[in-house]
Amino acid sequence: MRMSRPAAALAIGLAANLGTRASAQSPRPSWPAIDSVFQAHNLPRAPGCAVAVASHDTVIYEHGYGRAVIEWDIPIDAGTVFELGSTSKQFTAFSILLLEHEGELALTDDVRKWIPELPRYGKAITLSHLLHHTSGIRDYDPLLVYRGTRYHDVATNADIIEMLSLQRGLNFTTGTRWQYSNSNYVLLAIVVERASKQHLRDFLRRRVFEPLGMTSSRLRDDHTEVIPHRARGYEPATDNYTLSSILSYYAGRYFFVFGAGTSHARHDDIVTDVRRFAGKDIMIVRRDPPPEQDYRPYFREVEFRTFEVAGATLHVVLGRGFDYAAYREGVLKQVRDRWYRIPAMLPVGNCYFCARYFPADACGR
Repeated sequence: MRMSRPAAALAIGLAANLGTRASAQSPRPSWPAIDSVFQAHNLPRAPGCAVAVASHDTVIYEHGYGRAVIEWDIPIDAGTVFELGSTSKQFTAFSILLLEHEGELALTDDVRKWIPELPRYGKAITLSHLLHHTSGIRDYDPLLVYRGTRYHDVATNADIIEMLSLQRGLNFTTGTRWQYSNSNYVLLAIVVERASKQHLRDFLRRRVFEPLGMTSSRLRDDHTEVIPHRARGYEPATDNYTLSSILSYYAGRYFFVFGAGTSHARHDDIVTDVRRFAGKDIMIVRRDPPPEQDYRPYFREVEFRTFEVAGATLHVVLGRGFDYAAYREGVLKQVRDRWYRIPAMLPVGNCYFCARYFPADACGR
């Protein structure tokens, strides 16, 4: 089973009903300017996106680009459901503010008023601190990795509370800094449930989605739930820096470099935190046929494909269920030994790479 992100923070799969659509009898407008912007996402057998343009609560243009599921060659259309990920946090925040407006809670409430399982850290951590990521509470994602939890395991909100209750300190004194932490919004979700005496899924459906006419929106708090028309997500990557730069430029998003090849750019280590891909599906684009042994050890399943773009043949590796622990041992250690071994004669300061992936080791020694 795949690890289900805690219900409140991330796991909403949404395709919002943006309003009343134009009459089916009215001609569908053709907007070449919009289509031209999204052509980079309209490659054959590649992930894509959907766009909708609304005016006065009426959708006047909508179109899909690319594939919702590459394996089955299913195109994206106006009915495709996408996983929102962390952009769903706005609905958790909206729920907190709605309950505050109704007098059920206050933003100045100590979070321990609602979740007494949490330890005391001296200064009170308020709901406002959680909303604004100034609490100092540690992010549960790396904590799960440190605990030995695999990404495809199931982790519930109760698991997250238990893990946070064992933390003896914060990342910083509450209210003195800003630092993004998914734990903040898991805790806020639990506050919504305890203050409203409803499951968050039911609260959002009754108090947010239905009143707003968002009939295709839902909280996915059951990892086994089948959601019709749901798109499958892929993290884009390449096997070298040159191809990564080209595709990043034309696609308008970053393609990280997968593997420890000789053309692996060192700046890619800075901007990419490989830990966040744990358990995810990754699409790796190559110019040359991929050696299977370079990919099979690091995924639960691997599929190899080819396609042509403007007469050029590209090879694609579709890796499902990225195994970060295996990649750390098989690839990142090679990168560390090749690029981050500092001679003993030189002083060693802070090293982002070793601190990120090998915190227990003295970098370069």
